[in-house]
Amino acid sequence: MGFDIVMYGRLSERLGVIEISYSLHEAIYLKTSEWESYQFLRELKDYYKTDVTFDRSGINGFLFDLEQMKPLIHQRREELDILISSLSDLYVEQIHVASD
Repeated sequence: MGFDIVMYGRLSERLGVIEISYSLHEAIYLKTSEWESYQFLRELKDYYKTDVTFDRSGINGFLFDLEQMKPLIHQRREELDILISSLSDLYVEQIHVASD
């Protein structure tokens, strides 16, 4: 179980779903404390209570935070790269992140 990220387009149409696996969440939040320095990562720290929506500006902030964590994430790097790539799509105007 992980976080589901539902991606929406400009007209609020659902574009797809991507997951932050428990393993990636653990790599970001349990293996390092660097996440505490990043606003958007702080909003997703609670594995069981997360229910957040970001607009394009928030997505960009979230992407920035994830990019800053890349050098610290080794085990789940490919998953992190896929997440960053998916959220970088400019057709994605809004995301909703929720725990399972």
